[in-house]
Amino acid sequence: MSTLTTVRLDPFNPVLKSGTPSLHVTAEQDLYIKEILEICCSDSAFAKKAYKAISIILTTGVPGVAPVISTLVPTTTIVGESTLAVITGTGFFSDSVVQVNGLPVATTFVSDTELSFLPDVTVAASLAVSVLNVDGLSSNIVSFDVV
Repeated sequence: MSTLTTVRLDPFNPVLKSGTPSLHVTAEQDLYIKEILEICCSDSAFAKKAYKAISIILTTGVPGVAPVISTLVPTTTIVGESTLAVITGTGFFSDSVVQVNGLPVATTFVSDTELSFLPDVTVAASLAVSVLNVDGLSSNIVSFDVV
């Protein structure tokens, strides 16, 4: 007669998934991570970004990649004209989002090096354009002028 032995995982000792370089995180470990971040982070929005980044690394083994904007074409448009803006760079993913003045706008993923968007050109302004990835990492900021 065999006996069944139950092994309780140590919540502070995550184990490697077999065959991959990533970690398996139990529900209990996940809860500890969330609680630690809520206590240690300056605000809950930052805690959520940090949690998302940690989760990606623990479950995929891949550290986050910060997007980088190389070019924005055009960099200037006229009030009232509908102008498609194209961003080229690196570190873009299908769920990357263009942000204008810190707010997300409808983004078209073209490739891992190209995104496009339609900026709001109803008012003359200098707009700060950046790219945000799902892991919370953000790109450099480039200027888009509406004249």
